[in-house]
Amino acid sequence: MIRKKRLNLERQNKPQLPVDDGRTIADMDVDGMPWMSKPAGLDLRRRKKRVTEQPEEQRDYFESPLTQRETRRIMASSVIAALIIGLVFIVIIGLFILFAVKVWLR
Repeated sequence: MIRKKRLNLERQNKPQLPVDDGRTIADMDVDGMPWMSKPAGLDLRRRKKRVTEQPEEQRDYFESPLTQRETRRIMASSVIAALIIGLVFIVIIGLFILFAVKVWLR
């Protein structure tokens, strides 16, 4: 009996959790934030679907003006350009370290 009373008292003294009433205090949805924009892949899928649903006259507007070979060549060229730029940065950093060790910190 004493034990039951003690348990009841503990339950009564336990703090009550706040109840969510659904009100918005401050709207945190801001345009341009990553969670507000759609993933890029979804747009492409919808675009392809829309392209196939369009009449023949309007399809040319959505299709790429480049062939697959031209697209690959442009992508390869841009990757090579990025690698060259990275190599230039690495060479400059290496020359600076060499200068610092041989001349500056002598």
